[in-house]
Amino acid sequence: MDSGEQYRQIWQDRWDVDEQPWEAGILHHDFQCVYITEGTGWFSYKGEKYRIVPGTIITLAPGIRYWYEPDDTVNWTEYLVGFKGEYPEDLQRLGYFSDDQVIKDVGMHESFVAIFTELLEISKEQRSGYQHVLGSDIMVLLAKINYLLQQDLQLHEHELELIEHAKVKFQEHLYTTLDIESLASSLNVSYTTFRDIFKKYADLSPYQYFLQMKLNKAKELLSEGNLTVKEVSFKLAFDNPYYFSRFFKKKTGVSPSRWNGKEIETNLDFLE
Repeated sequence: MDSGEQYRQIWQDRWDVDEQPWEAGILHHDFQCVYITEGTGWFSYKGEKYRIVPGTIITLAPGIRYWYEPDDTVNWTEYLVGFKGEYPEDLQRLGYFSDDQVIKDVGMHESFVAIFTELLEISKEQRSGYQHVLGSDIMVLLAKINYLLQQDLQLHEHELELIEHAKVKFQEHLYTTLDIESLASSLNVSYTTFRDIFKKYADLSPYQYFLQMKLNKAKELLSEGNLTVKEVSFKLAFDNPYYFSRFFKKKTGVSPSRWNGKEIETNLDFLE
């Protein structure tokens, strides 16, 4: 069963309980925040469908019906938190959760992942005073989202175009090497300016962002199971399979030969 089919089954189970047609979506009674860090898909809200890409954050107020799902045959990683309280209610009155603010493209940020991870861990442990910590983390999360959106408004049009051009070049060079300083020069900006603009957008340097794109492609290739770890490494133009294996495990916590539960042929077992 692929990613899309699995999600459709999950939503269908919920719809059956809710006794509503699936097109209506699921009704939630709390505020929700969903952060997508891997995969592409669709989000349906009030009869409209919106594209989901890595770096998308969905913020929803109570009493709203919605559904979302990944595209078929893609890897998918999401973080979701539900919450209530006076603080989000105040933000709602200020328009934070308005219809035109449901989908937010904030980019990839490790700081967001860290907050979601901490929320999950604290919720599981439920130590004394954990609710106050959860409330504090929620406030920080919403504040960070708003801060990044305000920063995006401050980016000049040519800076946004520069970022989009760079992302296209990154995509074109997934299977080759790319000199980042030469790329900056071709875009008529200094490397320092290029790096600063990119870090403002993605919380990563251009090279780190490029490596993250290669990592996502490596996950996809490994999941297909048609290539060995060594072949994936060479296909994505890593210096050597040993560096690739260490890099992959450092970023995912899993060696490439064990990714997605598949036993992929490799001669790098001594690194695992």
